[in-house]
Amino acid sequence: MFAVLLSGVILGKWYGGLSQSLYAGLGAAGIPWFNGLKGGMDVLSGVTGGYIIGFIAASLIIGWFTDRYVKSRSFTGLFSLMLLGIAVIYLFGVIQLSIVLGVNAQRAFELGALPFIGVDLYKALIVATIAAAITPGTAYGSEIDSN
Repeated sequence: MFAVLLSGVILGKWYGGLSQSLYAGLGAAGIPWFNGLKGGMDVLSGVTGGYIIGFIAASLIIGWFTDRYVKSRSFTGLFSLMLLGIAVIYLFGVIQLSIVLGVNAQRAFELGALPFIGVDLYKALIVATIAAAITPGTAYGSEIDSN
């Protein structure tokens, strides 16, 4: 999750999303780099597949905001974006987990998100700190700078 959150900030919307798409696509093709050194389409169609697809969406969203709005590059803005990214990943993951396991959304959340929230919040804090230190605080292109 650490690299996913940072990819949108560092690589921007398109390249961040592309990096996560390559990760998912090459893993689906059989490269064993998913959790537990697994690869293949069965991983993407299984209990963790929704989270992997959520990586793509989260990176695109985080990248879109940091590419577009200078204010989103403050620590507070970046931490908020990291929380949004985590929520997006959990949304995709919990929905697919619910479908694959045949359980309701609450049970899927209890199994697939609740145990990881603390660690993921910590990762979001670290990523926001790193990202705030390395992203420019002024517009360098067509960003919206309301200062």
